[in-house]
Amino acid sequence: MTDSLSLDLSSLGPTLDIPTAARLLGCGRSLAYELAKRDQFPCRVLRLGSRYVVPTADLLRALGLPTDLPDTDPPAAPQLASRSAATGAAAAHP
Repeated sequence: MTDSLSLDLSSLGPTLDIPTAARLLGCGRSLAYELAKRDQFPCRVLRLGSRYVVPTADLLRALGLPTDLPDTDPPAAPQLASRSAATGAAAAHP
């Protein structure tokens, strides 16, 4: 028997709304919204205006599920070489 509320994890987008995340967590949407408001949701929740969205990869990690989704953390800022190192100029002055 197939549960009408079951979700196909492979069809999930990069973010989820709170009701969908609540279903995956096995809790009600009211509790999920309350946890998000109190900053106690089990993974990162982004606030976009009046909307809450949950990064799918973060939620799957919190549930201990494998994910092939890309990491949702922003890439680290590139390290810039100093001008003297980039040009090959000597750093010390005579």
